[in-house]
Amino acid sequence: MDTERLRLTIEENAIDSLDYAVWHWIDKPRPTSLKHAVLQTFQAISLFLKLRLSSLDTNAIWEDSSKTGPTARTVGFDECVRRLKLQGVCFSSAEKKALRRLRSTRNMIEHLEFNLAKEQVEKYIRDAFRFLDEFFETELGGQFSDHLDANRHQKILELIYTYKERVARAKREAERFRAIFHILAPPTD
Repeated sequence: MDTERLRLTIEENAIDSLDYAVWHWIDKPRPTSLKHAVLQTFQAISLFLKLRLSSLDTNAIWEDSSKTGPTARTVGFDECVRRLKLQGVCFSSAEKKALRRLRSTRNMIEHLEFNLAKEQVEKYIRDAFRFLDEFFETELGGQFSDHLDANRHQKILELIYTYKERVARAKREAERFRAIFHILAPPTD
């Protein structure tokens, strides 16, 4: 991040939005924190989707590829998902449904009166973070945990996965590390 100017790459911008989403969701510093968690979570997801799309085709994030730059418009959510699909990045119907619910909630917050049960909003955020956790691994080639401190990451895992799912994830992760270390230091006979 450039400290003399307010300048962020798409990835830095997405990570910053993610950090604020987590802060509002987990720490709940204000009565309206869930509202801000929705806004920041959707913004982070939108930016991560555009980051993935731009890694496949640098011009694909622009509404009009002949007009790029700071004043040009980037594609919206649906168009971004459509273009990702054309590039071979597909989402399940459950993932698309979860993201559209979050977007609808974000739209209510930004454009209308906002009146939803907290439990419902929490579920939408949990579903979105579950999507992000999987998207990082499958599409961004990293781990969601790389961008969060250990305590917050653990808290999010507890919120988005059941105990049984967390155990299965831990076993997969242990197997992944075992395979890496086996390659680095094969057993000697």
